[in-house]
Amino acid sequence: MPAIRLFHRRTILGGDDLQISSLFTIAARGFQLVFLLLPVMVHISLDMRSVGTSTYLFQDPPYTAAANDDDENKDRDDGCGDARWFVWLLLAHVTASTLYALGTATAVEWSLVKWSSVGTPTEPHLRHPHVEQLLELKLLPLAILHAWIFLLGVICFSLSPRYYRCRDQDNNNDNNNAAAEDAVPYLVGPNAWWAAFCVLLLSQAGEFLFSVVTLVQLFKTPKDVLGSFSAGTVAGSGSGSGRVPLPPQHHAVTEELWHNRCASFCRCLSVSTCFLFGGRDIETGDYGDISRVVADYFETAGVLDLVPSDIAIGLVMLQRVQRQRILEARRRVLQERHEAITHNDIHSNTLSIPNNWTTTTTTQQEHPSPFTPTSIPRIMSSSSLTRKKKASPAPKNVELFRPKNGTRLMDATASLNHHNSNAPIVSPGNDVGSALLPPPDRTDMTGDPLVMGAGTAVAFRVNHEGGQRPVYEPKSRQVLSRTDESDRQVMAEGARFARPALAIYTWVLYIYMHPLTGGCRILGRGGCCILSSDGRDTHTDDCPYEEERMDAERFSSRHGRDIDPELGERPVRDETGERMENRHTIIGDNCCQVHKSALLLHAGLEDSDLVYAQLKSSFTETPYCILLDHRWKTVVVAIRGTLSLEDCVTDVLLDPEPLDDLGREFGFDAEGEFCHSGTLGCARYIYRDLKRHGLLDRLLGGDNATYPDYMLRIVGHSLGAGTATILSFMLRPTFPSLRCLCYSPPGGFLTWKLVVASKEFCTSFVLDSDLVTRLSVDNMEFLRNEVLELLARIKVPKIEVARNVISTTHLFRRRRHGIGSLEQSSPMENMDVDLLVESNARLLHRRDAVPPDSDFALQLEQFKAIQRERRIRRGQTRSVALYPPGLIVHLVKTGEDTSCHHQITKCITCWTSNVGSEYTPVWAENDDFNEIVVSPTMGTDHFPSRVCVEIENVANSFGLDTSLG
Repeated sequence: MPAIRLFHRRTILGGDDLQISSLFTIAARGFQLVFLLLPVMVHISLDMRSVGTSTYLFQDPPYTAAANDDDENKDRDDGCGDARWFVWLLLAHVTASTLYALGTATAVEWSLVKWSSVGTPTEPHLRHPHVEQLLELKLLPLAILHAWIFLLGVICFSLSPRYYRCRDQDNNNDNNNAAAEDAVPYLVGPNAWWAAFCVLLLSQAGEFLFSVVTLVQLFKTPKDVLGSFSAGTVAGSGSGSGRVPLPPQHHAVTEELWHNRCASFCRCLSVSTCFLFGGRDIETGDYGDISRVVADYFETAGVLDLVPSDIAIGLVMLQRVQRQRILEARRRVLQERHEAITHNDIHSNTLSIPNNWTTTTTTQQEHPSPFTPTSIPRIMSSSSLTRKKKASPAPKNVELFRPKNGTRLMDATASLNHHNSNAPIVSPGNDVGSALLPPPDRTDMTGDPLVMGAGTAVAFRVNHEGGQRPVYEPKSRQVLSRTDESDRQVMAEGARFARPALAIYTWVLYIYMHPLTGGCRILGRGGCCILSSDGRDTHTDDCPYEEERMDAERFSSRHGRDIDPELGERPVRDETGERMENRHTIIGDNCCQVHKSALLLHAGLEDSDLVYAQLKSSFTETPYCILLDHRWKTVVVAIRGTLSLEDCVTDVLLDPEPLDDLGREFGFDAEGEFCHSGTLGCARYIYRDLKRHGLLDRLLGGDNATYPDYMLRIVGHSLGAGTATILSFMLRPTFPSLRCLCYSPPGGFLTWKLVVASKEFCTSFVLDSDLVTRLSVDNMEFLRNEVLELLARIKVPKIEVARNVISTTHLFRRRRHGIGSLEQSSPMENMDVDLLVESNARLLHRRDAVPPDSDFALQLEQFKAIQRERRIRRGQTRSVALYPPGLIVHLVKTGEDTSCHHQITKCITCWTSNVGSEYTPVWAENDDFNEIVVSPTMGTDHFPSRVCVEIENVANSFGLDTSLG
């Protein structure tokens, strides 16, 4: 930072971003010299040796003495006159190319590497003048020289056919070729030089075109006046109130700019993907919310001048700092626990409590079981029945450990009876609370949570209040136990209904999970469609009918009954006597039924288990389906999450929507409560569609219900999870026993009172460092501000940060066998913490040591003032705190297979894969996800396929049957 200016125009590169590109250019020059120019030089030297240097340079072919003697003093009439110019042009081109490659590689590129490595990111004055001069030299004078060299090669290439036609007339041509073939090594054969020469011309053409395109794009940019917001300006405007009086029209122009950018991006994306992921109605989308949010988030008024590499290096440093905080907080907890155990009788019923923990008295479990004895089927596999133990009831009125924010409690007496000083922190693959060490091929991932044994973990929750530096506070969390029947039921339910939440994504996710065989399976199950006599698309094997509204209209016209096709009475049987609810209707599928086939393959269900599916996706329609799960006696409503561009636009409707009217309409307390406005619109659409078709009433409600003893479960992933929660609030007056399963729900979703109310019927599942569950306006602002502050603290060049990160990667993936006892942290773990602290200290200034009068520090203060002004203009609605819904089961990564196969897989996927990872389910609080965790898997942990598979793996480790069907 800031961006370099070339010819008084701003670029997107920083002065310290050029080391890699310059080193790559040097390598390319070396390749040209060794593999392209050297074969041509060898060819020239062999030709000179075969015919003689003077003959080769000064005579035209053919080189026979008689021919040259006859034509010495008269014009050549065989078309070979002046053919020797090819030789001179070839020599000139090779010489110029060699000098250009050596000169630019040694002089310009090495100078760029040198000067780009000078100064920290916030010290551009040390390198920018030199870097800008070198780049301007490279882009204009050297580019012109390169163009002449390339033109010389093109002329040489155009003269080569005439020269070699004349050479073929030489009587000794065959002998010369044979001699050359014997003299030239195999790798540089008689024709290899010609291929090398052509590749050389192509590479020079590519470089020349790159320079031309760069210059054209650069000169399209208007001239930039560097320093319009200089340090002096910042200091002056920042005095006094600390606010920047930006005119309202400036905000409007910025929002309009982002509105146009978002609309253009969506249009380009929809066209480039051939509308595979929607986008046909993208023109009608409302980009107002996203343009306001993005404009607020990135509004700098020209104060900050950052480039993409600055953000990338800031995120890398934030990951390391977050890691350091976790390890330091973990060590503090272990030390406090060790001191508490040391100074107290381990067999007594009391234990000294650390200062940041409080005690409370309770008579019941804070997370009551959501199940009734008849609400679920037999869920244990036969192998697990022999291991099942009856959970001991919690003693009443005992002193409990409890963190200040109130979470699932830890029985101090039970913990003392079950803990011992050698119990492991985490034991992947063993029952929670056992004293066995991890298997030899696993590694304990020291992070959050810290499993303390006896079903209790310590999670580290960031506290942004009370100071500028975020602090990790230890919070007690309950680990789901393999011997507790309620916890087993939670995992069984989560694993069972993760499949319908995945299935509604239909063929896209099925092909993603089965790239080789998925297409054949879908087409094999779908078959083909025929057109029936009444004009309906009918599958040859009980194909879906048309929309039920058309059935109602047809039934009304044939039987003389006045039936409202939208909300009126529905016929129980059709004209053939078949019950209407036994039919299944699919809206929005294609003629090959690929959506329906993939949906049923995902869920492992039969055609008759699909009651209804609405697969159209637009701003006014949300895909969902209704399935029958006879094994669990459940009617499942599965709502799709984000897949199309229209869904993405719905996701970014971030302004909270008041729920007062919705609460009064459906009979729940929502006074003063808010939710994500996009999910509210989706829930209202599905509710109207359900009422229009009357499906749930016919299946579950009334005396004539088809399945009166079945339970209603509403499931969804991502955006669908939020929609499922709101829909559950709307349907609970009619179906009070319904359950809601949310997979990777959005973080900025519900206000706190409704979050607490949703715990009665809703359970959410979050996988490790999932970004979406942590995504909120506040968390994004915390992330942005911390990245900017870390940039100001960096005291070494960016390239040095990159080297240090690569050299200390082992701190994140070191194998730790059998470490982490409750007695104290292990020496290896302490060494890792100390190494990470030392490494970060070499890269970062202390907070109190950052130069306050540096240009970037002053710019950062000005930026914060601008952001404060933006928040004041937006009012209080944007600052409403929103949280994920329901009881939350957080699947935390606690183990990893370190075999060569898994490490290669992770390397290929840049560590975004979770192959070989093991997860521990922990009860989490809804406000635990108040920080975006920077991790390679922060995006892929949200994938519905990954969430489903990992929940099923955890359920299998509990001895539960997760088979389909």
